[in-house]
Amino acid sequence: MEVIKRDGRKEQFDEKKIIKAISKCYIANEEFPDETQINEIVSIIKNINKDLTVEEIQDLIIENLDDLTIANSYKEYREKRSRIRDSNINKLYYDTILELVKGEQNDTSKENSNKNAKQINVMRDLIAGETCKKLYKETQLPKELAELHSKGVIHYHDMDYRLMQGITNCGLLNLKDALENGTVINGKLIEKPNSLKTAITIATQIICAVGSSQYGGQTITMSHLAPFVVASRNRIKNLLERANSYSKELEEVLLNQEIKDSIQTLHYQLNTLSTTNGQSPFITIFCYVDEIPEYREETSLLTAELFRQRLAGMKSPSGHTINPTFPKVVYVLTNNNLNENHPDFELTKLAAKCTCKRMVPDYMSEKKAKEYKNGCVIPPMGCRSFLSPWKNENGEYQIYGRANTGVISINLPYIALDSSNIQEFKDKLSNIIHIISKEQYRIYNIISKTSVEVAPILWQYGVYGRAKSGNIGQFLDNMKCSVSIGYMGLAEAVERFGIHYTSKEGHDLGIDIIKFMFEEATKNKEFYNISLGLYGTPAESLTTKFANAIKTFPIIKNVNDRDYITNSYHVPVTEKVDGFTKIDFESEFQKYSHNGAISYIELPDVSKNPEAVIEILKHIYDKMMYCELNTSSCSICYNCGFEGQIDIASDGSHCTCPNCGNTDPNKMYVVYRTCGYLGSFEQGTTKGRAQDIINRVKHF
Repeated sequence: MEVIKRDGRKEQFDEKKIIKAISKCYIANEEFPDETQINEIVSIIKNINKDLTVEEIQDLIIENLDDLTIANSYKEYREKRSRIRDSNINKLYYDTILELVKGEQNDTSKENSNKNAKQINVMRDLIAGETCKKLYKETQLPKELAELHSKGVIHYHDMDYRLMQGITNCGLLNLKDALENGTVINGKLIEKPNSLKTAITIATQIICAVGSSQYGGQTITMSHLAPFVVASRNRIKNLLERANSYSKELEEVLLNQEIKDSIQTLHYQLNTLSTTNGQSPFITIFCYVDEIPEYREETSLLTAELFRQRLAGMKSPSGHTINPTFPKVVYVLTNNNLNENHPDFELTKLAAKCTCKRMVPDYMSEKKAKEYKNGCVIPPMGCRSFLSPWKNENGEYQIYGRANTGVISINLPYIALDSSNIQEFKDKLSNIIHIISKEQYRIYNIISKTSVEVAPILWQYGVYGRAKSGNIGQFLDNMKCSVSIGYMGLAEAVERFGIHYTSKEGHDLGIDIIKFMFEEATKNKEFYNISLGLYGTPAESLTTKFANAIKTFPIIKNVNDRDYITNSYHVPVTEKVDGFTKIDFESEFQKYSHNGAISYIELPDVSKNPEAVIEILKHIYDKMMYCELNTSSCSICYNCGFEGQIDIASDGSHCTCPNCGNTDPNKMYVVYRTCGYLGSFEQGTTKGRAQDIINRVKHF
């Protein structure tokens, strides 16, 4: 007879363990062990002609003990041992929860620099998230995936949300449908607005509702708000005519004031509304003047005001002017708006000034986007996730009203260090991609089979679709949504094989690896009939986890000797390279990382040099689809009023004002690019991400 242990292992039945356990109960009750009774119980168990679990054996002991006192004592002993086992197994979980409750910093509280873990609503969300992670790992996650995730070979993103069946990741909101055809929030019908002010207010409510119905970033386009500028213009004109006081000049004054008030509402709402996960919505506003030619002028007016107000900043509770972290803004570069003789160039000049002072907007090249996306200019969903071109039932390319089902990322340096040569590395990488693809297909099917009623704002009231009933699958099928395979540390993977990443040989090997990954993902895309693609993982906290995982291997310089690993295909942050060269080096990688990618250039304080930014934008337009410029003039010390670069200590423990020496995090507002989004450093970030930020060299 064998005993089935709690972890599934089997071992030979040992009657001595039974005798010892029951005897302890007699002794604990100050009685001599009843050997006759004990031997009878052992005999009963031995005579059962099958393997038994530990729990079944314990049930038999309690059931056959004649002495009720001893039986209860054994039951208490059993429950005590169970609590001890549970405490040992779940120690990390319990410690994390208690630290969150006490307001102590840990990896969970610092995993998102835009969440203040000291606040009750955030604290509650993080605690719920840790509980959901634990349940998902123990009840839903396949064993092979769980082991790879635990070792740090892969990372199963956003596990704190995955327990909610049917939950999706980031998306492109069909704001046009939701506004023009009406939507429903909290069971209340919201009809089409008649003015820009109302449209923007409703838009922010939709954004907040979406942020509470999915995880990850979301994007709206300014051109979907542009028609309501026309509505407001007509409304103003009618009112003036009825009052017999119409003039074109007055119409323009009143319209411009409404645009200004509306954009102010947009900024206030997006920075003060809180989703159910305890933070402002992760929202991106896409500014592409040529997206809907009919509303070109109105889109330009809204975009210009957005830039002006972002440039002006917002106020902290102390009254100091600060740079809000949201919304993220993406501005599309075109041949026209980079031409100094074209009227659109004025908007680009304003964008450049805003970048110099506020680190927004980020930039997309119309030219490269159309080259990579079948002539489409598709916005990022949130910070960097992208969709592939897709045609609807009418044979037309559809951009908005589409989403992503989530990301699982690969630790490339881990696989490289675990391989003796490049071919072995590729073989193992192929296997990991296959495992992830199979799991993503499983998740895709779970989401597809979930009722649309789990998120009405998404699937029933215009954001992604308008189903009366049925399952979410009707909005995901036929490659409509993206399914992503993330990756990190391409640079370290190349360096592991003794090749310097930024050399020509290193670049060629990097391209060879990402092309190989792209081809493997494409094979699985066709096999599973889902839109699998590569995604350059942002990894705010993941960079620390992956870096720790590869420290189990012998240390190799530029591979596993740091507390972080390099983001996606990027040039390592310590590499001294000029910005134009960095753009040239990284540009080709974006073509293969078609489900998500972004590059960045690190600038010094360029607050008085927007002309330099424009020169960089011209290079981006020619070479790269999507790029952001990191500047160092966004922070402020409340103690002395200094505005500019506030440095982080070498160990990441604190920041110091260069003007007055202030180190109190409550008396400063320090903004850095943590990942694709801006982050408030005084909220805290992980050790690896802090070191990444500290080590970034300037590219100009």
